[in-house]
Amino acid sequence: MSIRPLPQETIRLLSSSVKLTNPCDVLKELVDNAIDAEATSIDVVVSANTLDKIVVRGNGHGIPLEDLDLLGRRGHTSKLRSFEELQHKGGETLGFRGDALASVNSIATVVITTKTSGEPVATRIQLRHGIGGVVDRKPVSGPVGTTVQASELFKAIPARRHLLLHGTQKTFSGMRDLLSAYVIARPRLRVSLKVAGHDSSFFSYAPSGAGSVREAALQLFGKALVANCTPISLHHEASGFALDALLPSRDCDVKALKGKAFHVSVDRRPLSPSGELPKLLYKQLKSHISRSLATTNLPTLFMQLNITCPRGSYDPNVSSLKDEVLFANQQEVLELFEELCQAVYGIKESSDGEEGRTDAASQAPVSSSPDSDGGNQSLDDLAPLDDCDVLQMFEDMERAEMLDHLDEEAKAGGTSTNAQTDTAESPKETDTRLIVDAPSAKETSVKVRTVFRVDMSRNDSNATDDAALADMVDVTLPAELPKQTSCDSSSAQSRRRGDIRRYFQKNSDREFQIACDETAAGPATVEAESPHRVNWIYGENSLSLTLTDISYIGGIKSISVQMIHPD
Repeated sequence: MSIRPLPQETIRLLSSSVKLTNPCDVLKELVDNAIDAEATSIDVVVSANTLDKIVVRGNGHGIPLEDLDLLGRRGHTSKLRSFEELQHKGGETLGFRGDALASVNSIATVVITTKTSGEPVATRIQLRHGIGGVVDRKPVSGPVGTTVQASELFKAIPARRHLLLHGTQKTFSGMRDLLSAYVIARPRLRVSLKVAGHDSSFFSYAPSGAGSVREAALQLFGKALVANCTPISLHHEASGFALDALLPSRDCDVKALKGKAFHVSVDRRPLSPSGELPKLLYKQLKSHISRSLATTNLPTLFMQLNITCPRGSYDPNVSSLKDEVLFANQQEVLELFEELCQAVYGIKESSDGEEGRTDAASQAPVSSSPDSDGGNQSLDDLAPLDDCDVLQMFEDMERAEMLDHLDEEAKAGGTSTNAQTDTAESPKETDTRLIVDAPSAKETSVKVRTVFRVDMSRNDSNATDDAALADMVDVTLPAELPKQTSCDSSSAQSRRRGDIRRYFQKNSDREFQIACDETAAGPATVEAESPHRVNWIYGENSLSLTLTDISYIGGIKSISVQMIHPD
């Protein structure tokens, strides 16, 4: 067979189907675009079979009208102007090749609705399949931001579509893990995932304030995991690297951290856990935990690490999905993480080959989150928390994080050394600082929804417009909320420690009155001779009532009465 050029449509389909192998890859590219557009809220709607439709709504700045005809064209982007800029773009944008939307447009039908803040109405366009550009355009109502709908995924590849239709549950699980990775890397981002035709969310995360990794971990994985983790940060001034982590505590409960995966991000870019760097970092961590817990049989444990890097220190153009990076000096990153682990676990090989603890942990102001009552009770044994308890727990965690390392020094008689103090006193000796991930500002800026809009032109669902994105304004709030006067701390502690039997306790001080038709119809008096004997007088008649039994149902007295006539 002689060599011949392939048709352009075949070239595009071959290239796109390799870059985007499943619906999770499509979702990732669309989420990356939404984040690069400065979206703070992303809503995802997926059809039940994950292939008929994927919709991603973001409240970013929208796409200008003059750029609409360039959408979906391969090699067209607003994020990069030359290859020389690439080494500096990794920490600024998640995408940079101008290839993601073009690839999606080659394996699916793409419809985009977008609006900028300066336009009176939104615009809906359909991209020309495989080529890009606008094939249909019309004005519609809609909020500021961009909505991308990809329909009929992999229709031109029947074998792959048939295979994916039989792996729907695996795809949904992959989407949930993908969005969890973005939330852990960017905890200020609000994210939701719904299945079309269902009212409830399959996945949902909304930060209560400025957002933090611990809050994201609490919402996604539960309080038991957070209680078994230690937040710690390391800033290396000479190299410009900064490591912020949430690592398993020295004496963690393995069951609470099991099966939650490990999350590594570079400049808030989530990395694939199967990449080389995440594997090496987790191998280091696992070695320290094995020594700390004196066991080698460990499952995959939760860990979170974000590496903030100096410009030009790594190459982000390594994989098709841009979820791997290549550092110019990877060994330096591994050494910094080793220093971080030494601060948490305080374990290293001694000169004679024996394992021993060092005081590195005492040198670093590291603290885990204790119970709010200061005890050692396991969070797994507590009763479910109400709203007051949750607010109190966040408040206590923030205070304890700042003060716990000072308490450790006091218990040691002031003999331990603080790495942060050492750095301040001897800046020439070291340029590495270990700090606690604690709030330092008195105020914080958050986004507040001010307007709700209803899209009357929608025709693809009978769901409400609650998930629609409305205008958001910046509001400055105190970083620390005032005490909730409506929350009785003693009552909250009692609720945590008690069980269901607390609702059936006696209350001897509660008064009660016996009522009947006669007492309601005319004047009557009740005289008590003893706690269990009552004289009831109505006009000239009187009855003596003996209370034979008193029981409690839901905290309310139930009374059995024996009536004695005064014959």
